[in-house]
This record gives sequence, structure tokens and C-alpha cells, in this order.
Amino acid sequence: MTIKRLVHVMAVAGLLGAYGTANAVSITAIADNTGPLVVGDTTTVSFFADFSDDLTLGGTFDILFDAGVLAVVDYQQPTVGDPGFFVPGTITDGNIVGGGFGDFGGLGDVGLVAAVTFEVIGVFVETGITMQNGTGGGGPFFSAITFQEQVVNYDGSQAVLTGVPLPAAVWLMIGGLGALFGFGRKKA
Repeated sequence: MTIKRLVHVMAVAGLLGAYGTANAVSITAIADNTGPLVVGDTTTVSFFADFSDDLTLGGTFDILFDAGVLAVVDYQQPTVGDPGFFVPGTITDGNIVGGGFGDFGGLGDVGLVAAVTFEVIGVFVETGITMQNGTGGGGPFFSAITFQEQVVNYDGSQAVLTGVPLPAAVWLMIGGLGALFGFGRKKA
């Protein structure tokens, strides 16, 4: 094999390797009830991880939601990989932060990493619950193969819920009552 041909083969292998690691890992969210939801309803959103194309050493994640319309009723985070890597997420106002997992041997098809049950506490038309790389001390996920930060595909990690907005008649009635009270004040 000539040097020129060897360089071409290595370049193609490098490009294929870069493509594989850029699109190799993903997080998916699945909601058991996407709506329409009203105040008092509950839904559970489960997050699944797949690192099978680029094993992970581990990392942390955050789960984001609108605390004005959703409240956490239950949060489950199974121990994945080495129990020494396990970091339970902390529930804050509008977030669950710093949940983590990992293993020095590398993890592939991880499966369920978190399940959150929410209660609807406010009126909404549409709201999302999503996962992202951890912003706390644990940081993002790292490859067990390259030891570099992994590019995690979070495109499928958002669960979109639909609600039942207040009917238009209610808004018209509120506006009409406001107008009546406004006219009543001017006469007094």
C-alpha cells in the first residue's frame, strides 16, 4: 500500500469515526400521558439513554420543566453502572439538577436513567419537559473510548404536554367585568 493510499484510508476512517461519535449517543423521553391535561392530572416522563455506539464513562444531567404549571410528585433515578458513580438528582424549583451515573468499564445501552411523575398545578396550552447535560459540578458525559466529551443527541429528550386553556368565553367575561367596574368607578 502506498503512502498516499494509506493517508486516504486513514482520512476516511477518521471521518467515519468522527461521524459515528458525533451521532452515537442519545437520550429519549417518553411521557405516559401527553394530554390534554388539566389541573390535578398526573403524568410520568421516563428518560432512556443509549450509549451503545460510544460507551460512556458517565456524566450528569439536568431535567427542566415549568414549575408554574408542573410539580414533582415522585422522582426515581435507578443506579446505573458503578454505584460509586451514582449521584441522585436534586429537585429544585423548575429543575432536577445533577443526576449522574457512570462506570470506568464504560456503559452502552444504559436504558432507564430517570422517571419523574408530575402533577399539573397550573393552566397551560403547551409545556415541555426536557433533559440536558448537567450544569452542576459533575459536568457532561465523557467517552470511555476517546476520553473526550461526548456529543449527546438530546433531540428526543423533550416530552411535550398539552393542556386545556381557559375557554375564550372566560377571557371575554373577565374583560367585560373589568369594563363594567371601570365605568362604575368613573361615575362615583
